[in-house]
Amino acid sequence: VSRCGMVYLTPENMTWEPRVASWSQRELYPAEAKDTQVLTQELVDHVTSLFASTIEAGLKYVRGTVGSEMIPTVDSQLVDGLCALFVAMLPLAKLDLKADAATNKPIISSIYTFCYIWSVGAALGEEAWAGFDDMVRDQFTEITQLPGGGDVHDYYVALPNKDFRPWRDVVPDFVWDPKTPYFSILVPTMDTVRYAFLLERNLEVNRPMLYTGLSGVGKSVIIADTIQKLVDGGAWAALPVSFSAQTSALRTQETIESKLEKRKKTQLGPPPGKQVVMFVDDVNMPALEEYGASPPVELLRQFLDFKGFYDRQKLFFKDITGVTEVCACGPPGGGRNALTARFVRHHTVVAVLQPSGDAMKRIFGEIVSGHLNVGAQPEIVSCAKPLVESTVELYFSVLRDLKPIPAKSHYTFN
Repeated sequence: VSRCGMVYLTPENMTWEPRVASWSQRELYPAEAKDTQVLTQELVDHVTSLFASTIEAGLKYVRGTVGSEMIPTVDSQLVDGLCALFVAMLPLAKLDLKADAATNKPIISSIYTFCYIWSVGAALGEEAWAGFDDMVRDQFTEITQLPGGGDVHDYYVALPNKDFRPWRDVVPDFVWDPKTPYFSILVPTMDTVRYAFLLERNLEVNRPMLYTGLSGVGKSVIIADTIQKLVDGGAWAALPVSFSAQTSALRTQETIESKLEKRKKTQLGPPPGKQVVMFVDDVNMPALEEYGASPPVELLRQFLDFKGFYDRQKLFFKDITGVTEVCACGPPGGGRNALTARFVRHHTVVAVLQPSGDAMKRIFGEIVSGHLNVGAQPEIVSCAKPLVESTVELYFSVLRDLKPIPAKSHYTFN
């Protein structure tokens, strides 16, 4: 204990148990702040037993696999992300709490397994997926039945049933619209469907999200498209913020305040009856100041820590309500700076991977076919498939054979 009464708790002493115990009492049972009963005590005990039997192995794998995460996370953040997604998934299960607990436990186990995959394993890069897949299948053999083949990330739980189904089964058809700008076109794939689903579910419980991935994988388009659908639904409003190397904390604060309404003298919020999703693109782009901090990012961290920030003129604290933050950024390097753990820890980090060859052929095949079908001759339309397939094959051969070296560091392609 220091002279100012500060108590330092090491992460090794603050394990996952107290966080889960506090969360289960607050959100699951007795959940006194909730309008209706969420779970029974017996089902909560089952959830706690699932944590006890699996979470340590998952955290050990993530920490033991060097360079497995595109953006480093901390253990408490992974546990919090699992808890938040679990609460968001429960309404889809439509549990009958009056039924026997043995009827509900398999559904609870499937929900937990899905949330485990997309929290503990959400930030992993592609090279770490195979090992994580083996670990999950080994850990969950007696908990739930995962389909064989593919990767555990390739399946979703088909609530209100307990069964897992492939994401590809729910990929919608693409409809070509010639009026849509090229860089706003989003061809639905297995990747876009699952990343959009995760964003929607986490926003339901106001959980901040951070999407990361290499340039060109579609992070911003997926997020923007999902937010637009939520806005069209009427319950949400959008607050887009785009960062660059010249972005300042003052400009960021002015942008946020300009889109919110004054509810009280010291409180800002969305229009009545709505929630706001604040999308910050390229969050790690602002330049660092003299002491290594990024002022715009620190402003966002203050918002996440204390749900507000200070008035620049009169120096009183402004509370901000009804705003959930979502970020996107590439990995550090090439003008992008590393984000501090104090900021990242608030988010569920999701790594958006490079599309597979089949996904790329579907994306560009739909776009080229849609373009050629507008007035083109049949013999030209028939060229769409071989044109796309040969281009994709050429792209992957370039990636494979033209590696960046010190003398040719610009050999990066997307």
